Amino acid sequence: MTLIKINPRSTIESMKSTNKNLLLNGDFSVCQRTEHKPGTVETGVVAASNGVRIDRWSVGGNATTSNIECDVLYHETTLAGGFATTGFRNAQLIDVTTGNATLDAGNYVFTQQRIETKNVANRLYYGRPIAKSITLSFWVRSTVTGKYGVSLINRKDAASSYRRRNIMSYTVNVSNTWEKKSVTFVGDTDSNFGLDLTNSTQNPYFAVAWHWVAGTNRVASASSEYTSEGVWYTDTLSNGIEFVAPDGQVNGFSSASNNIYLTGCQLEIGTVATDFEHRTFQSQIEDCHRYLFVSNHGNTKTDSQGGQYYTNMYTTSAGQVMHQFPTVMSKIPTVTYTIAGGGVVDGNRTRTDGLYLYDSTDASWRIYNWRADAELG
Repeated sequence: MTLIKINPRSTIESMKSTNKNLLLNGDFSVCQRTEHKPGTVETGVVAASNGVRIDRWSVGGNATTSNIECDVLYHETTLAGGFATTGFRNAQLIDVTTGNATLDAGNYVFTQQRIETKNVANRLYYGRPIAKSITLSFWVRSTVTGKYGVSLINRKDAASSYRRRNIMSYTVNVSNTWEKKSVTFVGDTDSNFGLDLTNSTQNPYFAVAWHWVAGTNRVASASSEYTSEGVWYTDTLSNGIEFVAPDGQVNGFSSASNNIYLTGCQLEIGTVATDFEHRTFQSQIEDCHRYLFVSNHGNTKTDSQGGQYYTNMYTTSAGQVMHQFPTVMSKIPTVTYTIAGGGVVDGNRTRTDGLYLYDSTDASWRIYNWRADAELG
């Protein structure tokens, strides 16, 4: 018999590192919208405002009258283009398609990930004296050098005085060069803002955001509640807007030739940025399916055999399409699809655990190219 010696210290350290990253898809390895292949996820993003483009990662903002715009791409780094430096094969690329050196006062553009509060409430202890500090680390590459903002948001609901914010900053030192950054946020001890676990229609969430553009009405000093970087404050949306960036925020959208890359994002408990926690693709896509499920990966999304979902006959004159989701979704999803074969869906009874579409007048129809979206927002 061969005895195997186990090092208790290494075993404990391994256990400690499990799920230490509070962010999902921090290495951008999952992108269901492009079938995980490099390419454009969406064009005209700022005009379309806030929305998730790469799984779990939203990009949005307000362009107003200054006419700034970008595309979001699922980027694959080459060995010379960043992989050798960062160790990450994929990244989010914000490609500025319409730049403007003079911003409107209300302009802002951000990248954000929203986290279900139930995933962090019992780990961060916000609203208590023992609220924990957390450290954000990431790789960034931008054409424009200078000061950029990052912030944490604790939203209990959409009403005024129910949103807490902590704004910090970092500096991009060299143009078009990958740089690793880390920022530590103190925990929020305000007893009125323990992370909300209620099942609210307001969808409470905890979020981290990177800020690429901020007009004069969007910087923190324009808020009467803000005091200084690194201090939690209640953002009551005075003047009807959110204040999102630190004073001195640069304009990352100053020219249509600008690009901004982001990858290797980790948010962890403590005051030290540790090595990135790499997870298997399988485990990450399973977690991402809680927020988005896109049908027909690896098959065609057209009305052909590989991509069709046919009805089950409910009666001789009625049919239904059903599909069980890989996991329970975060809320009842919004379902989009293309229908063929003459059906007209007059009943969408989709739940968090499965797709269920019903037509009371036609028993022979089908759908294809469908997705179920349950992102936080």
